[in-house]
Amino acid sequence: MILNDFLQIKLGVEFEDKYNALAVKEILTNREKYPLIAPTVADMVQDEEDIGNGWDFESCFFDCDDEEYCANYDETMELYRAFVTAFAADVKDRPFAVKYASFGLDYLEQPNTHNVLDPHFHYLGMAYVSVFPKRTELGQEFCYPAVPGKVALGTVSNAQSNRTFASDNEEALKKVAKGFRELCESGNLFSNRFDNAGLSEHPVKLDCGETGYPCDCYEIRIGKNLLRFFSTERGFDALSVLRFPILADLTEEQRENDVVKRIEEIC
Repeated sequence: MILNDFLQIKLGVEFEDKYNALAVKEILTNREKYPLIAPTVADMVQDEEDIGNGWDFESCFFDCDDEEYCANYDETMELYRAFVTAFAADVKDRPFAVKYASFGLDYLEQPNTHNVLDPHFHYLGMAYVSVFPKRTELGQEFCYPAVPGKVALGTVSNAQSNRTFASDNEEALKKVAKGFRELCESGNLFSNRFDNAGLSEHPVKLDCGETGYPCDCYEIRIGKNLLRFFSTERGFDALSVLRFPILADLTEEQRENDVVKRIEEIC
């Protein structure tokens, strides 16, 4: 399984294929930063004794039949950090535009960070504010597990609602892009706290009848790449440079929406 495909399945992120080789190179040249995933990645590529000219960075895939056994949570997050690091190094010194940005809450089935893997099996829902160049969307979604308390065993249905507002978000998206560049330059993309203790602080009774454990979730799209960041910390934190532009220009009507109230009250 190609590495970027694996991350799309496990985390819902998207990277162009070229970042496979760049992420592998990042891991193998900085092994001390990726102690868990580095041995597995090293097995993917041939060393100079085999091919005579160093690592074959194009050989970047998991040799496994089931993505569940390719990498555990800690290994997956190390791999993801390597992809984001490679992506940040590639874009930070050249022009880029953010065409979509979102901030909101992901409701996890359990107060465990591992639940961000496989959203289809571990999410009870989400609430979000999404900005596009010419529109703003406020939305939420809830899952109804077939077996109470066991969303991983399947869901009966999903309830989804959203409202779309015409708005000019070009300046907000430019501010998000500027904030992302600052995070790339400072190396603070993963400095926000995201842990089980934080997830346990704000259990919420959801409309589906289940108790969800919310965390902040950020999404930004640059070209064909979609990045996601999770946090149980909110304030003047590192990721606030992505959050403030999304929330700052909401109208009074939008702030009175239940979705926005829910997002602003939690975490």
